[in-house]
Amino acid sequence: MPKEERRRTILKFLNDRQVMLPPKPLHDNLEVYEEVTFSYRTTKRLCKELVDEGLLEHVERGKGYYKVTDCGRAYLAGEIDADELEDV
Repeated sequence: MPKEERRRTILKFLNDRQVMLPPKPLHDNLEVYEEVTFSYRTTKRLCKELVDEGLLEHVERGKGYYKVTDCGRAYLAGEIDADELEDV
C-alpha cells in the first residue's frame, strides 16, 4: 500500500467512525477492519506526520489520542490536496 493510501486510510477510519484513538488501538482496529498490513510503528509515524500537516490533532497529550481536524475532513472531501498541505 503506497504511503498516501496509508495516510488516507488512517484519516478515513477515524473520520468515518467519529472517534479519537491512541496509535496502538488505532492500528489494531485498522488491522481487523481495514485489513492493513503496515506496522504499528508506521501507524505511529504517520499519525505524527498527519499532526504536523494539520490533518490530525493530538489531544490529551499524556494518553496520545488522535482525532481528525477540520482540515483533515476537507482533505478527505477533496477540498484540498496534498500539494496544498504545506501551506496549511
